[in-house]
Amino acid sequence: MKRKRLKGIGIIALCVSVMLSVCGCGAGSSDYSANKAMATSESYDSYAMYSDDVYMEEATMAEADYADGSGESVEVKETGRKLIKNVNMSVETDDMDVLLDKLNARINSLGGYVEYSNINNGSYGSKTKRNASIVARIPANKLDDFLNNVAENSNITSKNLNVNDVTLQYADNEARKSSLRTEQDRLLELVSQAETVEEIIYIEDRLSEVRYQLESIERQLRTYDNQVDYSTVDIGITEVEKYTPVEEPSRWDRIADGFMENLADVWEGILDFFTNLIIATPILLLLGVIGLIIFLIIFLNIKRSRKKREKKLKELQEAQAMAQTQAQAQQTYGVNGQQ
Repeated sequence: MKRKRLKGIGIIALCVSVMLSVCGCGAGSSDYSANKAMATSESYDSYAMYSDDVYMEEATMAEADYADGSGESVEVKETGRKLIKNVNMSVETDDMDVLLDKLNARINSLGGYVEYSNINNGSYGSKTKRNASIVARIPANKLDDFLNNVAENSNITSKNLNVNDVTLQYADNEARKSSLRTEQDRLLELVSQAETVEEIIYIEDRLSEVRYQLESIERQLRTYDNQVDYSTVDIGITEVEKYTPVEEPSRWDRIADGFMENLADVWEGILDFFTNLIIATPILLLLGVIGLIIFLIIFLNIKRSRKKREKKLKELQEAQAMAQTQAQAQQTYGVNGQQ
């Protein structure tokens, strides 16, 4: 408020000095202009006090109405408490496509819509096949119906409900909106009454600021309305072969389930082995051909080496036999010569 008064006084001083220096008007004229400017300044000050008082009074009344529950706030009485509901769920299904079709059909039938959807394929060889994520906006009065439908068509492993009460913030924004509209109407009246450029500029600047604040508050109120009217449901879906038990099983149930699960794992391992064997048949055939070629090469090399050794051995034996024959012949010839 002081800032507005200082600004008004500055405008008044500027107007008076310009009028005295340029026009050289008499004291009577100067007094008249000064009195007129002072009157204008007082009107600005009274207006500023009025607008601030209006806002404070309306905000106080809105808070009092909310506190004692006996106020006359039309918005609060008509719609009740402003509750924003957000639900986070994790569910399991044995058929992803069927569950997604049922959920989409139910969302459309309730008048909601899907805000976000994503589906990912699972890794090969894992019991988890696929997973998906859906963010749905459901009318708040039909939220329980939708949650019951999800429970009927899937296995819920976790669910979290968060409720945010924005009744007080909504009422406060409504009060601010009402006071700003009152201030806007008053500024429009002052624009038509302004007589100087400085007055028009000052009023239009404030009018622009008020309109900006109004748009911001109305945008916030629309956001509140959308979040209150449509609850947000975030669903994480996992496709599995067997549902996760949601209750603590007994000891014998755990033994039976563990035995059957291990038996199923063994059977799955056997099937995976033969499946992989069939899949790898072309590679195995190629490796078999390469192995056969290598074996033949090695076998032929061994056979060739063996023949060489046998040939050398035979030649050695023949040479030894020939040497022995010559030795015998020399020995016989020597004996006959001595005789």
